[in-house]
Amino acid sequence: GVARELLRGFVRDGAIDLVPRFAVPLPLSVIADQLGVPRSDMALFKKWSDDAVAPLGGMISLERSVECAESIVEFQHYMAARIEERRAAPKDDILSDLISARLDGEAPLVVPEMLSILQQFLVAGNETTTNLIASAMMLLGQNPEQLALVRADRSLIPNMVEEAVRLESPVQSLFRLATEDTTVLGTPVPKGARVVVMFASANRDEAVFLEPDRFDVRRENSKQNLAFGRGEHFCIGVALARKEAAIAFETLLEGTRDLRLS
Repeated sequence: GVARELLRGFVRDGAIDLVPRFAVPLPLSVIADQLGVPRSDMALFKKWSDDAVAPLGGMISLERSVECAESIVEFQHYMAARIEERRAAPKDDILSDLISARLDGEAPLVVPEMLSILQQFLVAGNETTTNLIASAMMLLGQNPEQLALVRADRSLIPNMVEEAVRLESPVQSLFRLATEDTTVLGTPVPKGARVVVMFASANRDEAVFLEPDRFDVRRENSKQNLAFGRGEHFCIGVALARKEAAIAFETLLEGTRDLRLS
């Protein structure tokens, strides 16, 4: 539905910037619907999401840091108001689920906890999927023979998505804290040490992936990638991300005859 609507908006334009016209609004629309907030506020969601991740990308100015902090407070006020609306009139959405969530022996979630969870859902529910769709399109455009394979056999799309997240991991790395003294490939890691886990490096490990820098939509072990994490930190939204990306490319391939980089 959403993907087809977006495609109809640009399919006759000849050339488009895929990110703002498709890769951004598709996951934003989906996460807005799931959270239970109106799509008409998507420009705000995008701003809040971008401002939430900006401090994670490296050094930013003090002025920009303050701007991002104020933006997060705006988001919190907006969502706190939506939470109170759902308390009065629950709906079939994540907001209502958070309010009604109960676990034996645990107190119900309080508003600050809900706001933290909602911020994670907003950011994780759009930024990474936007990057995945854009990166996959770039890889297909750079490798027309692989695009031809996928166009001829749409059943390759899910594996193509896995190969895209392997080569262009939307989250390149994350911090972890060592919970005990250990050794990784001969390197001692003491308890309490902060470790940067480089998913991007692991996903190009030649001991796991033959010709790791090659984009191969038929690669048999593409799904061994670590782009979604592993263990207790495995991405909670992995099924949604995979489904959105698959639908995105099913729609693009079905609705176009010729896709190539401009």
